Amino acid sequence: FDPNGSCTRGEFCTMLWRMNGKPEVTQAMKDANPFKDVTPGKGHGNGILWCYNQKIITGMTNAKGERVFNSTGKITRTNMVVMLFKMAKRTYGNDAVATTLTASPFKDIKDTNKNLPAYKWAYAKKISELMVAAAKDYPEAPEKPAEEKPEVIDAESTPAEDSSSDSKEEQK
Repeated sequence: FDPNGSCTRGEFCTMLWRMNGKPEVTQAMKDANPFKDVTPGKGHGNGILWCYNQKIITGMTNAKGERVFNSTGKITRTNMVVMLFKMAKRTYGNDAVATTLTASPFKDIKDTNKNLPAYKWAYAKKISELMVAAAKDYPEAPEKPAEEKPEVIDAESTPAEDSSSDSKEEQK
């Protein structure tokens, strides 16, 4: 354990899965695994598949047209905020993630950012105070190569929708 170390996308999914009591990852979930780079039961596979089935993540499409998750990739601030937002929305409903903020509380997040509802929620719940302190460790990734895009959400998403992105799917 390294409290000053970085965290991968797979590790964060595993944390969310464990926070929820390590629910069973069924054979049906394993059989429906959409990710070429995720093996159920190995590494962070169960956490990733659970998050996928809870509509917290969708992954991305690589240059070969394969759906991947990139579990060893360093997680970004946006990834964390969006995943926590989706989990809260799934667990507690739309009212739990509603805020009265009308503008972005962050200088680096514009009011047109698709992730703005998640950022406003994190700010209102004071989750973002920790994230501001950790921003040096989890900066926004520079422009991604064509084969992958960061996960995004949209204000119109419902708890049952997964609004992270895939290169070949329209962002919700």
